[in-house]
Amino acid sequence: MTHQMVPVFATGDASTAIRLLPGKAVLVSHAWLGSSFVPWDLLQILLDVAGEVTADCGAFTRWQRRLKGKCESCGIVTTALGERICEKCKTKAPLFTLELWAEFIECHHHRYRRFVAPDVIGDADASMANWQQLLAMLPPRHRHRIMPVWHEGDPIEHLEEYDPSSRLVSIGRTKGRQTGALGKKCTRLFYDEAFNRFPDGDFWALGNGTPETLEPYPFHYFDQTTWQRDSAYSQSHGYPWSAVSKDTRMRAYIEASETITYRPVQPPKQGAFEWARHEE
Repeated sequence: MTHQMVPVFATGDASTAIRLLPGKAVLVSHAWLGSSFVPWDLLQILLDVAGEVTADCGAFTRWQRRLKGKCESCGIVTTALGERICEKCKTKAPLFTLELWAEFIECHHHRYRRFVAPDVIGDADASMANWQQLLAMLPPRHRHRIMPVWHEGDPIEHLEEYDPSSRLVSIGRTKGRQTGALGKKCTRLFYDEAFNRFPDGDFWALGNGTPETLEPYPFHYFDQTTWQRDSAYSQSHGYPWSAVSKDTRMRAYIEASETITYRPVQPPKQGAFEWARHEE
């Protein structure tokens, strides 16, 4: 049995996405909207040419910026101790809130396929509360568009509350994002926990484009930045990547991503033991 997963291409540069991803599924983070990477005029073109667009709340991007002591809004200026945004950004735009996200969904629901609920990495209760409060803020006709996030380490009871048997639920790795054997092991344990509880669940793998850890599981969607990010590292990858254009490298990642398919692991066939053949 095979199951074709839908690759979703996280967009860090709208002009590149418009050129290379027509008709594809894309993910656009709210953290980049209105920036030089995803200006408003190009966003409108991207929404028109893409096959489907998911709006991410940008929680992961802001979380990474906080870890580096940078402004959540611009991601450039180092903030003062305890501050989430720099002084300049305080005068430009309000800090991201649940109320602003609900307002964004209400205004733009007709342009996006779905919206990611604001998760709080490392605080499962806050993620659950945000999802529940966001649903309460929205009219019933929009609630099916909200995709909750269940993170590695979150209680299994929260996954049961999100109920992947009735809605699309995204699952995000933390330890599983580490490189090497440890990251792969943590990823498999995390995915096993989800699919053992909901073998027919409707799941989206957040931030993973690796066939080795994706293909043993029947995900419906997965997203990645590899198609655009790794093309910048051609010199470290060596030949032949270093000898082709950046567009060629990106197109290769896009095409390869579309071959990722659910391939369930088949148990080894048990042959007769030597003593059993003698008894025959």
